[in-house]
Amino acid sequence: MSGRPVASASRLVIFAILFLLTGYVTIVPFLVPKAQVGIILSTQGWASVAALIPSGFAIDKYGAKAILQLGVAMAMGGIALAASASFHSQLISRVVVGAATSVIFNAAMALIMEHFVEPLRSEHLGLAVGLGSLGNVAGPLLVGALFDGARMGGLPEPQFWCLVPPLLGFAAVWQMLRAVPDKSEPLLDPEDDSSLLAKACGGVFLFRRAKVLVLTLELVCIFAANNAFMTLGAIELHRRGFSSSQIGMMTMPSGLFQCLLSQWAGRFAGSAVNRERVLLATPLLLGLALLPLSLLGDRWLVPQLLAALVLSSAAQGATDAPAMSMMADLAKAEGIGYGQSLTATEMAINAGLALGPAVAVAFPSLSLPALSSAAGGWALLSALCSAWKLRGVPHFTG
Repeated sequence: MSGRPVASASRLVIFAILFLLTGYVTIVPFLVPKAQVGIILSTQGWASVAALIPSGFAIDKYGAKAILQLGVAMAMGGIALAASASFHSQLISRVVVGAATSVIFNAAMALIMEHFVEPLRSEHLGLAVGLGSLGNVAGPLLVGALFDGARMGGLPEPQFWCLVPPLLGFAAVWQMLRAVPDKSEPLLDPEDDSSLLAKACGGVFLFRRAKVLVLTLELVCIFAANNAFMTLGAIELHRRGFSSSQIGMMTMPSGLFQCLLSQWAGRFAGSAVNRERVLLATPLLLGLALLPLSLLGDRWLVPQLLAALVLSSAAQGATDAPAMSMMADLAKAEGIGYGQSLTATEMAINAGLALGPAVAVAFPSLSLPALSSAAGGWALLSALCSAWKLRGVPHFTG
């Protein structure tokens, strides 16, 4: 029975990669000068974006298990490269880890899609994202503590020893994958490789499907809102004299809400009807909840920011697994594989993650109430478009 190792491996590998990504942020200022911190972290993000298309293409051509093993090996190699504290070693390490992030996430989701059908598929997608996102909570706390402990204990290269937990996690995932059978049937209909590559590069965005574009709009709006609130909130809290630890703790409630909602949405959205309800209701409820926050003044910054982060993070958790499931069905209707559908979903999410901070930084005079008003308005517009187009998308049972 391949279900148990597939479920366990997908959850653990997402936990490990998120643990590694968020935990590293707490130690990089101790490794390189401040001017180089941004270079390292932004390069990691661009490497992740660049790996989206080839990873989706490779999954559909070679299968999710083989590509997930490649991603795990890349992540372990990236940790090994971090053994040296030099700027160039850290930069190369982050490039490898950034690329591994896209490979791992896409392959883990595709592995679930290959081995489960609805309603179990959506349930396991939600559990993988929800339980895996606990790495965002554990990573910063444990990596920072281990780094300080290694330095106080006089261990050489403390930045390596604090990354041993995710390294062990990846090793465990590698062992779990040995129990997962390879898929014997072809993932896609036989066709010319160049044609397949063209489809991979286009994803499902270029198929002139309004449903795909509307689903993309919903994801961009929700993820952009959350990242904009996080960026603007950090700027405002820093300006008002809050410490970095106080600013970091502001994200913990929202992270827990995202974890819980991801698991609930995965279970609830196992049917096409429930999945549709989640994707139609989430932007509507988010917009209706954010607009009243715009009426609060700057005196209520902390509760307003907490509310905005919790609401937008909950919306992320609620839409993540249902959106992946619907995008997979939209792609399959066009003869496109799971890897490319996940590429499309991740491109939408990454576009939102990139747009949010850009909006927060591009308008220095933007206040939190004004951002709440703008985000609420865009969420309601997305809800209107979703109610118009995201109806009647059936589940494929195969």
